[in-house]
Amino acid sequence: MKLEQAFVTALTESKNEYGVEDLNLLVGNYIGNHKKLKNLTSIKFQKIDEFLN
Repeated sequence: MKLEQAFVTALTESKNEYGVEDLNLLVGNYIGNHKKLKNLTSIKFQKIDEFLN
């Protein structure tokens, strides 16, 4: 499936396996700029093991 079609399907079919957010992660190679996101949203990020303890 072509990328454009995958996004159209995600937007138009509610029972699609992947949503727009899922596709954005896949296309973005799972890379995020946490410092920029923290500055924009005031969210404090924690490592998973810190969160669970």
